[in-house]
Amino acid sequence: MVDVGGVNELEKIIKQINRYCDVSYHKIYPEELEKYEELEDETINFFLEKKGIKLYSHQSIAISKTLDGKNVCIATPTASGKTLCYHIPIIKSLIENKNSKAILIYPLKALAQDQKKKLTENLEIISPFFTCDIYDGDTKQGKRDKIKKNIPNCILTNPDMLHYGLLPHHYLWEELFSNLKYLVVDEVHTYRGVFGSNVAWILGRLKRIAKFYGSSPQIIATSATVGNPKEFLSNLFDEDFEIITERGDYSSERHFIIINPEEDESAYRLASKIFTDSIKLGLRTIVFTKARKITELIYSFFARSSSKLANKVSSYRAGYLPEERREIEKKLFEGDLLGVISTSALELGIDIGNLDVCILVGYPGSIINTLQRSGRVGRGRRPSPKEMPWTSFL
Repeated sequence: MVDVGGVNELEKIIKQINRYCDVSYHKIYPEELEKYEELEDETINFFLEKKGIKLYSHQSIAISKTLDGKNVCIATPTASGKTLCYHIPIIKSLIENKNSKAILIYPLKALAQDQKKKLTENLEIISPFFTCDIYDGDTKQGKRDKIKKNIPNCILTNPDMLHYGLLPHHYLWEELFSNLKYLVVDEVHTYRGVFGSNVAWILGRLKRIAKFYGSSPQIIATSATVGNPKEFLSNLFDEDFEIITERGDYSSERHFIIINPEEDESAYRLASKIFTDSIKLGLRTIVFTKARKITELIYSFFARSSSKLANKVSSYRAGYLPEERREIEKKLFEGDLLGVISTSALELGIDIGNLDVCILVGYPGSIINTLQRSGRVGRGRRPSPKEMPWTSFL
């Protein structure tokens, strides 16, 4: 962790980059101050008082529209507090009806793990009897049987498990579908293209099953990077949505840099150099690569050049056991790791603590992926390189 003096470290990193190669582009995004807005609701205000927080303006608007019975999409930037926009309506519905249920759909298992922890903490503030659980491919069979016998208030899952595990056996989940109040779809922009068209059919099937059991769930969708939310959501859900786009949270000063390696320089070695310099300066850093092999390659470069710091850095990719992934995520969040080299597995809204530098090795393939990956860092209140360098190569 770097204190407010982190600006000095940023200047050192930029000087190092200029030594290694030419900077093609450098843009500074200014600091933006927060805007708060209160809700006149005793239940919600009791919860907020217990949490010791105030609602940002966009959170207040989103919650208000949800409580009015409307489908809502929160399309504000990364790290703007979108999670609370659906946690609070879920909590309020549980207070009003202890049998109320919610299905929360996440595209990544790591994201579901991260969100379960936050939702559990928020539910416990109101009552120890409200429960949530994950039902996905990592859930062991014994645990799955327990969940089906005693269905929690909130089920966290993904489109694949929804398609293969819940919807075909809906008669086993009657309690869930008959009391379904909210359907939350996080990182909704991931459901585009051919994959998105398949997910649209799954969501349509879910709505028909809910209707069969007498419920009509409200939909809450979130995304930091969807460019045309109203049209996109209409195609995905065949429903009308209220769209929230203006953020009210604090945003620190951010630096976005594009660099090209020299002709005789490997982009992977250049990324490793910048990563090593960042770690040695105490900047918590994440590197995104486009392949598992490159993830391990950059880690090996770092380990050979900085063996004493090797235990402060980890690679993260598909292929690890669930327990290994959870351990890496925990160490990142608690600050035991200074750096991580990852594939897209850590791309989406996972809160892995206050990171300082993001290095993208190559163009991820779309502006959406670029913004999502860069949005993993710069979440603190001090000046920090939120979208620090994007290393592209020809």
